[in-house]
Amino acid sequence: MKKIIIIVAFAAVFTSCTSRVSVPEIYSSVTDMLSTGKHFAMVDLGGKEEALLVTDYVYDDLEGHMATINAHVYVTDSNGKVVDCGEVFSQGTAYPLSVKDSCLFTAGHRFIQKHTFRNGDGKMIEAGDMLEVLDSLGEPLHYVIDGDMVCLPGDSLVRAAYEELAKADVLSFSPLR
Repeated sequence: MKKIIIIVAFAAVFTSCTSRVSVPEIYSSVTDMLSTGKHFAMVDLGGKEEALLVTDYVYDDLEGHMATINAHVYVTDSNGKVVDCGEVFSQGTAYPLSVKDSCLFTAGHRFIQKHTFRNGDGKMIEAGDMLEVLDSLGEPLHYVIDGDMVCLPGDSLVRAAYEELAKADVLSFSPLR
């Protein structure tokens, strides 16, 4: 009996420390209008306040995250007003939304995009992208990184883009309460 009490107490403490249970008050105008079943994450995207990401769909990535591939993004502008930045999408559960160095990463089999917050006006901007361009047979023809054409997959810029994505932290979403 004593072991069970200790295990339950440990589980309660561990659960309370693993995820945020509520959204900051500044975003109440958004959360008050949302239906049940939504999940959220708070993310540092370089703004005055953390950005609020909201999604309908989460999945267990089997690495300790309740991840998603799409979310609606809300930030605050320099006046503290909440701004709806629209949605971000990745392409399949192999590419969950992730963050590194105040940049939100979305990705797919043939692309990587980084988004960040433009300070002051509450806008999300693209901070970088990589797109694989295919030939008529579906083979990689070349890559475009930040608008400039680069070499084939062995190119160091292509490898660097994938390495940066691999180092980003997968976002973990909590139920909205």
